[in-house]
Formats: sequence, C-alpha cells, structure tokens
Amino acid sequence: MKILAAGYGTVPPVEALYNSPIWTDLPGPPYDNRIFAEAIQYGAMNPTSIPADVQAVVDAELTKAEEAVVLNNVPVADALKAAETVINEAMARVMAAGG
Repeated sequence: MKILAAGYGTVPPVEALYNSPIWTDLPGPPYDNRIFAEAIQYGAMNPTSIPADVQAVVDAELTKAEEAVVLNNVPVADALKAAETVINEAMARVMAAGG
C-alpha cells in the first residue's frame, strides 16, 4: 500500500487505515488526502452491483460511446443511450442465468 499511496494510486482498502500516516502524510499536492477516504462513504462498491460477466460489456460500450462522441460527433445522450441498451441486455442475460 505504501508504494501505491506514494503515487496517489490508491485509497486505503479498509477504514482502519484511513488515518494512517502512510496515507495522510504524503507531500502535496493534494495536501489533504483524507477527502478521498471520506468520499468512499458516499459511494457504492462496484463489484457488488455489476456482475463480472457484464463488466467487459460495460467497458466496451463506454469506450464505443466515447469514440462515437469524439470521432463521429454523436450527441452524448444518444451515445450513452445506445450503451445503456446493450449493457441492460447483458445484465438481463446474466441475471436470468442466475448471475
């Protein structure tokens, strides 16, 4: 963790480490790393909400949406709507299979 923290590459994985000097005493910027740990309290852990079998679909569809917007001037809402449709279909398949 110390190596990752030194490059600001991680937030401590457990609450007991949130106030660890390994994390909080890094040179800035940023000068107050606690905000990252505090932000976790308001989020949802991704692995519990997106099945592993669907994550590759999510990644591919978001990349495709980004490319459509940047390269083809597709409106963001349209690109995301297309991605949402494919991702929802993948979720439905996985859930129907007991996923």
